[in-house]
Amino acid sequence: MRVCLNLAITQMVRFNQTSKDYIDENACPSDEVINNVTTTITEKPYAIFDWDQSTQGLILSGFYYGYAVTQVPGGYLAERFGGKWILGVGLLSTALFTFLTPIVVKIGGATWLFVLRVLQGMGEGPTMPGLMLMLARWIPPHERSIHVALVFGGAQIGNIFGSFMS
Repeated sequence: MRVCLNLAITQMVRFNQTSKDYIDENACPSDEVINNVTTTITEKPYAIFDWDQSTQGLILSGFYYGYAVTQVPGGYLAERFGGKWILGVGLLSTALFTFLTPIVVKIGGATWLFVLRVLQGMGEGPTMPGLMLMLARWIPPHERSIHVALVFGGAQIGNIFGSFMS
C-alpha cells in the first residue's frame, strides 16, 4: 500500500510539455533524437490532474512523514496492547485510507490527498514495531533468523513483482 500511488500517479497526471524539451546530455538518446523524428504523445485517458513535479513529490512524500512520526509511538503501543493488534489496526486503517483515495482526490484535490497520504503513513508506521514484537515473542530464538529472513525477503520480492505486474 506504500507504493501503490507511486505507480498510479504516473497515469493520473497530465503530461507536462515543458519536461519534453529537457535533454540530459548523460542519458542515452531516444529514437526520436537519433532519427530526427517527432512523435505525438498520446494522451493518457485517466490523466485529469495538472500537478507539477513538486506537487507530485509532496503528495508522495506525505506517506513517509506520517510513517516516520509513528514508529516510536507504534513500538510503545505494541508493547502495551500486543503486536497483533497494532499490526492489524495499522494495516486495516491503511487499507481503508487507500480505498478512500479516489474519493478524496476528486473532492479535495492535491491538498486533501496529501493529508490522506500522511494519515496512510500514520496507519502503516506502527505496523513495523508490531511485526517486530510478534517475531520476537512468537518465534523461538533458534528459528528466528530464518523467519525474519523470510518476512523481509518476501516483502522485497513482493515489491519487485508488484511493480513489475502493474
